[in-house]
Amino acid sequence: MPKQQKVAHKGTVAFETQTDQRANSGQSNEFLKQKTGRGLEAGKSGAADPDFEKKAEKFEMAFGAGAMKNGAVNSCVDSMMDQIANNVAAIWKTKQGEAEMDLGAELARYCGTRPDMKGVAGAVPADQVKAHMLDGAGNVRTKMTALYNFGRTWQKELQDLYTKDAVGTFVETLKAENGDADTGALESRIEEMGDRRGARLTPTPRDAEVTQVAVQPSTRGEFGDGSHMQSTRTAEQVGLTKDEATFQGLDQDDSLQHGDDWESKRVLWEEGARKWLINEDNVWVAKMRELSLPLKAGPSGTTDRIMQTRELLGVSDAVSCRAACLAYLLPINAHSMVEIMEAAKPFGADFTPGPAMYHSLEPFGSLAAYAPDSTWWGTVEEAAGGGE
Repeated sequence: MPKQQKVAHKGTVAFETQTDQRANSGQSNEFLKQKTGRGLEAGKSGAADPDFEKKAEKFEMAFGAGAMKNGAVNSCVDSMMDQIANNVAAIWKTKQGEAEMDLGAELARYCGTRPDMKGVAGAVPADQVKAHMLDGAGNVRTKMTALYNFGRTWQKELQDLYTKDAVGTFVETLKAENGDADTGALESRIEEMGDRRGARLTPTPRDAEVTQVAVQPSTRGEFGDGSHMQSTRTAEQVGLTKDEATFQGLDQDDSLQHGDDWESKRVLWEEGARKWLINEDNVWVAKMRELSLPLKAGPSGTTDRIMQTRELLGVSDAVSCRAACLAYLLPINAHSMVEIMEAAKPFGADFTPGPAMYHSLEPFGSLAAYAPDSTWWGTVEEAAGGGE
C-alpha cells in the first residue's frame, strides 16, 4: 500500500466557481490561491505517495487507450448510437408524420458541435456526424461526444412534445423503432420535467450524500486565462481521425499551426487536467490524496450526464456505460479514473476508491497489462488481497 501520511485539511472551503471567475476575469490566479489558503496549487502533488500517484497516471492513460478498443465498450456505445437514431426518428414521425427525414441532417442538428468550438475533443464536421455515429467512421471518442451533445436538443424536442400532448404517440413510435429498449425511465423523466422552464432532462446532482458530483464545484478552480488549456499532444499521439482534424482545421494550409502534415500538429482540444486546479482544502480531495489517487478535474459531471442519458435511452447497462466513460475521458485527459468511477457509482456501478481499483474491472478483467512496472503492480495486488 502507498505510505499513509496525515493530510491536514480545514474542511470544504468556498472559492470562486468557474462562473464567478468569468464575471471577475480581471482577478489573477493568485487571487484564487489567497481565497483558499494552500489550495489550488498548479503542478504540485498532495498525494501521500507521489511516486505511486505518478505511475498511476501512466497506468490510467495506457488503460484508457486500451479501453477504446474493448468489444464490450464499443457494443455499449453502438447500442446508444442506435437508440439515439431511433429517438430522433420517433420524434420526427410524431411531429412530421410521413414526411421524409434526412437522418444525417437531423443527427447533425441533435449531436453536432458548433464549428467555432475547436476545443471539444471528438468533434467532427456536421456532414460527418452520421458517418461517425452509425456508419463505421467513428471511434469511442467521436461517438461519445455526439452522445454528450445529444441531450440539449433532445430535451427541447421532448418538452415540445409534452406541451402538444404527444408524448404517448412518441413512446409508441419509439417502441416500434426498437421494442427491446426500456422506455420507463424516459417516460417518467418527461413527466417530471413537463414544460417547466429551466427543467433539465439530465439534472445536475445536488445531494452530496447521493453522489460526489454534487461537490464538484468545491473541488476545483479554473486555472488562469485559458491559454494553457490546449493539449500538448499531437494528432498522431492521440489517434485523431481525419474528420476530427478537419473540424479543428489541422489539415488546412492556413492552419494556425505549422508542420509537415496534420498528424504532426498539436491538437486544439482542451484538457480538463490542464484547465482546472484542484482545491487541496476540500474534504473529498484530501481523502483521495491519502489514497494517492490521481486527480484532474474533480468528480466527473460529464460521466454523470452520460450515465443519466444511458438510463433514459434504455439500453446497455451501468457497468458497460462506466467502461465507455473511462474509454472516452481518460485518453483525452479530461478526468482521472477515480473521478469517473465516483460519478458512475450511484447508477449501480459500485467500487471502492483505492489502489485495489486498478487490479481488475468489469468488463475488462485483469488490468495487469497496463501496469507501468512490477513494483507498482505489486502494491496494487497487495491492496487487492493478492499479494504475499
